[in-house]
Amino acid sequence: MKRNKIELKNGKFLLNGRPFIIYSGEIHYFRIPRDKWQDRLRKAKEAGLNTISTYMPWNWHESEEGKFDFTGKTSPQKDLSYFIKLIKNAGFFLIARVGPVCNSEIKGEGTPSWFLEKYQEARAKNKKGGNVPHEAMISYMHPLFQEHVSKWYSKILPLVHKNVLYKGGPVMLVQLDNEIGMMNWVMNDPDYNESTTRAYGQYLEKLYKNDLAVLNDKYYTNHVSFEEMTQPKGDVDEEGVTRCWDWVRFYRDFYASYYHSLAEKAGKAKINLPLIANIAMYWDYNICARADHGLMNILQFRDFVKYVPHLIFGGAYQTRNLNFENFHDTILMTEGMNMIGDGVAPRMAVETQVGGMNDRPRIYPSDINLLLRCTLGHEINGLNAYMFCGGVNPPGFGFRGTYHEWQAPITSHGKKTPRLKPLEDVGEFLKAFGEQIADTKKNYDFAIGLYAPYYETAYLKGSVVNQMKAARDKFFFDGIARLLALNGFNYRLLDIERIKDRDLHEIPAMWVFSLDYMDRATQLKLVEYVRKGGTLIMNPTLPTKNMSLLREDALLKEFEIGISETRDENLVFVSGKDYSVEGGITLFDSKKRRIVARTKDKKPCGILKKIKKGKLLVLGFGVMHTLDCHIDLISHFMQLLNLEPCVKVSPLDVHAVMRSNKKHGFLALCNFNDEPKEVELNFRIPGLGKSLTMPQEGRLLLPNRSAYILPLNVPLSRRVKIRYSTAEILKAYCTDRELRLTFHGGCGGPCEMAFEIRRPHSVSLDGTEIPFKHKDGLLKLAFRLNGEKQQLVII
Repeated sequence: MKRNKIELKNGKFLLNGRPFIIYSGEIHYFRIPRDKWQDRLRKAKEAGLNTISTYMPWNWHESEEGKFDFTGKTSPQKDLSYFIKLIKNAGFFLIARVGPVCNSEIKGEGTPSWFLEKYQEARAKNKKGGNVPHEAMISYMHPLFQEHVSKWYSKILPLVHKNVLYKGGPVMLVQLDNEIGMMNWVMNDPDYNESTTRAYGQYLEKLYKNDLAVLNDKYYTNHVSFEEMTQPKGDVDEEGVTRCWDWVRFYRDFYASYYHSLAEKAGKAKINLPLIANIAMYWDYNICARADHGLMNILQFRDFVKYVPHLIFGGAYQTRNLNFENFHDTILMTEGMNMIGDGVAPRMAVETQVGGMNDRPRIYPSDINLLLRCTLGHEINGLNAYMFCGGVNPPGFGFRGTYHEWQAPITSHGKKTPRLKPLEDVGEFLKAFGEQIADTKKNYDFAIGLYAPYYETAYLKGSVVNQMKAARDKFFFDGIARLLALNGFNYRLLDIERIKDRDLHEIPAMWVFSLDYMDRATQLKLVEYVRKGGTLIMNPTLPTKNMSLLREDALLKEFEIGISETRDENLVFVSGKDYSVEGGITLFDSKKRRIVARTKDKKPCGILKKIKKGKLLVLGFGVMHTLDCHIDLISHFMQLLNLEPCVKVSPLDVHAVMRSNKKHGFLALCNFNDEPKEVELNFRIPGLGKSLTMPQEGRLLLPNRSAYILPLNVPLSRRVKIRYSTAEILKAYCTDRELRLTFHGGCGGPCEMAFEIRRPHSVSLDGTEIPFKHKDGLLKLAFRLNGEKQQLVII
């Protein structure tokens, strides 16, 4: 019996000490006839998957209180033990998603109907004490719910423990619960259950160190005890910003405490495996999903690692049609998860869209191809294809009836669809290069400093919050974050409230989206960052107040900047050109500054200052990508500061991101446009440090809505390296006598390949010999691609 070991280190999965990419497919045994399980696993193996993921629904296995079935006594599809055995025999690993909540269009979100009916005091409540509208929203920390979760875990976790990796079983990772707080977010319903309200009072007592006078002073109230505290409605205008922000942060702590309660139960059951917390990120806008609520959701998980170190954050990447309009959301969500992690655990796409809950909009192979390769390029080290297989809900099980196709690559009847091909292609690529790409890290050019309170707005309303949401959606999501990506910059997100000074000072340059309120400590942290040599860009204004909306202008004073006026104008002038902006313009007064942007009457609305060892660029206006000249505007300011991306790509609307280590790397190229692009790239080759223009003649052809991952200085054997290739290599077979490659690229486009290899006797493409150049140990090839998989043989 082989015993495997999974470890987390420096953002990587290590399987038996070797870097590893988890490539998984979601298969729900409870939606597929038992006699078809083996067929679906065979198709997963053919697609190149190495892992299977599945929910293990509480209500499926305990449909009557106290009566559990994991062996198929009451229904063949409840034989979870047999399903796990088949997974092991097929050579897969397993991600066990044990609940108690699993969502997945299951009635009660996976919570048994008998519990919801019998123990209604454990349901989430509204302000008046009634049940919230959704049938299955639970009060997470209610003693009755906790008690029954313990009973569920006492049955499911021993089965998981019996099959863990280190005991010779397939279970590699365990997900506790699913998308915590997601239904509260979707329904905009916090939990006013008495047990949650008591927890709220206890949180405030701890936050204010049992000093009620301090709380009353900040809230403008006269409470006589923490026990009498009631949860607010969330109206910032009526109840005050301090009270409402404390309330939002309570929920951040509350959800983390709930996850901790589950992790403790898993620990007692000796589930000594890495744990996953899955985060809902995208809001469905029909054709295009957007992640404009995503950072708000991610930040609700901000305290989880405080309670459960080395927790794996997994995202639900349900992007719908992934295109040029929303591709930057995928980058933001990946970096958001990275920001709240502890640097040890890798990040995952626990629900990588390969289909869709509804049959509209249609999910096309190009959507799947772009998502898989883009997320891999941005250092997602675990991909779970959701759903890999369609199925049929048992009668009364699904809240939308028996139908559950999910546009899956494998239908409920076991038929393969065109959505399978991009999964197969990535499966081939990972078989060839999985360990090598897993051993690389994303290359960053720049940082965006994120001020969390601007995004922690769950359950809040009122003019302050509405203005904040409008500003961040326009000028951050579809402004700076998008425009930097369109200029070729690959950025990390930094939590500027929490980042330690020594870590911040290692960041050479950073852009901070800034409104007119920010706490004093963070303002001074930014001041010190610049003084010690950092380059800081801030827009669309500078803070003059703290988060209680009381005057706090420490940053202005330390930088010796004054705000003279705010105008309701829409044009700024930069280097002789006018640019349309939105949301008003702030004018600045300051000495020893360079004016970089002016109003129509030549008043300064953008200034650049040298402050001790660092630089400060302040722009008093917001920019949203509504016009392509806004891309040029951001490019101008980055050039002004001598900032440039490590991968230069032309045209700019092709996205490029590199992963590398000290020896080799991979370059992901994504064309999200509905038209083909001819591309030229310039970068330094990992491990060599040499600058390369690729291709060296002509331009690389990227078909419309396509993506490829290209190898850079990657060893194929001890004696052979591929220096670079403008086509994606899917298979590599190398011996002392020959090298065989399978690759593909854009039809009709030029292909260039260079290998460190001894002089060959012959080189053949698809069975026909082709000319080659070999000099100083470097073999160079150039030919045309036919758009299909092609074979290269070097002897």
